[in-house]
Amino acid sequence: GNVHVVADICRRLDGLPLAIELAAARVSVFSPADLLGRLNTRLSLLADGARDQAPRLQSLHLSITWSYDLLTPAEQKFFRRLGVFAGPWTFDAAEAVIPDDEGKHALSVVDGIVSLIDKNLVRKEITPSGASQYRMLETIHEFASELLADDDDADAVRRRLARCIGGLVEQYQSAIFLPDGKRLLAQLKILRASVDKVLAWLEREQAIVELLRLSMPVAMFWLKEGETANCRTSLERWVALGRAENLPSLGKGLTALGLIVHMQGDEQLALAYAEEGLAMIEWQTDDLARYHAQTLIGLITMRMGDMDRAGAAQERGLALLESMQDEEWARFAKSTVLGNLGNVAVARGDIPTARAWFERALDQQHRLGYAPGTSHIFANHPVAGLGDVARAENDLATAFERYRLALELAHRFDDYRARAYALGGVAGTLAAAGDWKTAARLFGADETIHSRAGIHFDLETMDRQRALGLPEPWMRASESFGSGQPLHDALATTRPTLSPVPDPVAAADLWETGRSLSLNDAVSEALAATLPTARASTDAQFGLTARELDVLRQLVEGKSDAAIASALFISRRTAATHIEHIYSKLGVSSRAAAAVFAVRHGIA
Repeated sequence: GNVHVVADICRRLDGLPLAIELAAARVSVFSPADLLGRLNTRLSLLADGARDQAPRLQSLHLSITWSYDLLTPAEQKFFRRLGVFAGPWTFDAAEAVIPDDEGKHALSVVDGIVSLIDKNLVRKEITPSGASQYRMLETIHEFASELLADDDDADAVRRRLARCIGGLVEQYQSAIFLPDGKRLLAQLKILRASVDKVLAWLEREQAIVELLRLSMPVAMFWLKEGETANCRTSLERWVALGRAENLPSLGKGLTALGLIVHMQGDEQLALAYAEEGLAMIEWQTDDLARYHAQTLIGLITMRMGDMDRAGAAQERGLALLESMQDEEWARFAKSTVLGNLGNVAVARGDIPTARAWFERALDQQHRLGYAPGTSHIFANHPVAGLGDVARAENDLATAFERYRLALELAHRFDDYRARAYALGGVAGTLAAAGDWKTAARLFGADETIHSRAGIHFDLETMDRQRALGLPEPWMRASESFGSGQPLHDALATTRPTLSPVPDPVAAADLWETGRSLSLNDAVSEALAATLPTARASTDAQFGLTARELDVLRQLVEGKSDAAIASALFISRRTAATHIEHIYSKLGVSSRAAAAVFAVRHGIA
């Protein structure tokens, strides 16, 4: 019965034989569960081992001290300062934190890291995105942190970490719209534990102005990571502190809190926060904050069913971006707002207008030189929007391909919320096409993916899929469709009546089974799914061969001739020939134009 507890103890002790041996000696005093709970202070707990061993092997602390004493004074100082990080760190972060405020240190960051890796005090790891990160084992990190706490320059090191993390976080609110925003996101994901540490330190230091300044990018990052509960609690504290001091930066905190509350589904409260935040921001010269507040109000009021106000708010956000076209991020963010306007049109049930907005969004990406859905982290949203359009038009084959492309792009760009939405689109299309078994598993997974992040499943995804049409018992036709009601009503005469799920009990079991799927497994299953009905003849009408379709799909992903040739096991010359034929058949003259055409017509 203690197997899992013992495994957790070994993990917390980094698998170190000495640490495990010392922990085993405490079992006569503590139960395994109690021992696990006390491992937050490993070094003091795991002291006084067997007296017949060498002194350095009698406790974990002495063992690490022995290794530390072998370092040169410069290496020891470098080692201590690394204790300021929580969890892994990047080389750039180390360069910002380790040297003195004047940028000086007896040991270069490169030499310091290399030396500590050679001495097994630091480990280098490669992240799934291919980036390098560095970390200490938890036991060694605890030792370094204790040494740093006793250092005279500990406060200065903490301040440098706060400046480093604060600078990265603040960039996020605009960098997320840029092509290299994915790189910044990767850095923040590596530094995630240090981000939390810095925010906690700023709060203890009563640095409320700084916390409110960072509140919107922090909320966006936490939402991107699929976390809202802890974020809301922190933001509520910061806003309360900002109110108490009547700080001008309170408007940013209120807007950030409105975003998180909106994602949790309390639209009235979210709107109150966003409106109050905007009222305060309007008195300041901060167009980025004003843009976030305006577009947030548009999203909230769309969910509340006030489509006129939602559209007007998004139009104001678009006008703000037009006035900031000298800012690179604003040119890329334009496609996101155009996609928001498309979503408002879908919610109204105005499908032709929705299509026009989504196509304008993709055209904006094309003008910036990017294939559909690839210009920045949020760029996949209009692709999913065109999936909604195709569903509304009863073109299941096109809807399926668009949702799957949006899901693949969201997964590639690590967009948690967009993955959740597109996964619901794939499930809804499969359900409408009759594959209720796969749909049930994916819906179950998707509901869990939403709930893990604190995102309201019905309001964010399911209400729209119901409005577009699902078989019972998932349609729940006798219930309100929420913000999807106007869409449901607009499609009343064109939406086909779907046969109910033939075995609701089995469907419920499959839904429950799907809840246990990991995010990655759910995405993989959705991307591997096939539509049960015969595919629409969209491909044939353009005369594309099966191999040309394969090449076109690679073009949509933005691959070069060489990459296409490698992926399809053909020569580079053959790939180029296929591309020429595709241009001729589709009547286009560039890769980007071919990709836009494919997404619009659902043929890749």
